[in-house]
Amino acid sequence: MGIALVLGLVFSMSACDNEVDINADWKEILVVYGLLDPLDSVQYIKVNKAFLNENENALKVAQNPDSLFLKDARVTLLHINSGKLIELQRVNEIPKPPGVFAQDPNYLYKTTEPILENEPYKLVVESSLTGQKIQAVTWTLKKARIEAPFKSSNPTFSLGAKFIVISYVPGWNSYAYDIKMRVKIDELVITVEAEATEEVPSVYKAMHITYTFKGEGLDETKLSKAVQLSHDKYCGVSMMYERFLKISWEIKITP
Repeated sequence: MGIALVLGLVFSMSACDNEVDINADWKEILVVYGLLDPLDSVQYIKVNKAFLNENENALKVAQNPDSLFLKDARVTLLHINSGKLIELQRVNEIPKPPGVFAQDPNYLYKTTEPILENEPYKLVVESSLTGQKIQAVTWTLKKARIEAPFKSSNPTFSLGAKFIVISYVPGWNSYAYDIKMRVKIDELVITVEAEATEEVPSVYKAMHITYTFKGEGLDETKLSKAVQLSHDKYCGVSMMYERFLKISWEIKITP
């Protein structure tokens, strides 16, 4: 009897399933993106759902719109202080560039109701299929206040070819970040080649600038960004010349 009992236990243990299911049962998981901008005339909220298919490649599943969007959902914005409820409408009006996820349709939830600055809002998203509801509360930002070089509610100025210092105070519920990029170079040589017209008087019609940087471990991306900012934003001379001739540029790096 004792031997039969032991053999039974051995057989029952050897018959156990050794496969482990690492995926949980299906559950609708909502993924919501949104930005409330009081300065904009229209607001968009993006509502997606997370997906997982153990029988198919995730990249292939991502190209199926049914894997990304809810069949139907109710999306509302509540202005907490006044109790005003805003119903957002589902639209497909903003084209999405090709990529990993399905391109068309590109469903968004939209409202053109004015959004007040420095006010609390509550976003509620409810799935019509499962009844699942998620919500979030946020404060909209208040406008920044410019303090220098002037104090005005509607400042207008021109940078020209000179630098000026602008000082501003962000809204009380926002933060200001000053991002600086530092690049150490040993030498910079700037070469300019210009093309002139043949008729008299001869004038320049095109200019090509070559920036040759010398140094160790220089980042080409950072250097290109610095040169681009110089041409597009900080160099008044470049902006002046671009009004009557074509300017192109390139960078070179030497050790």
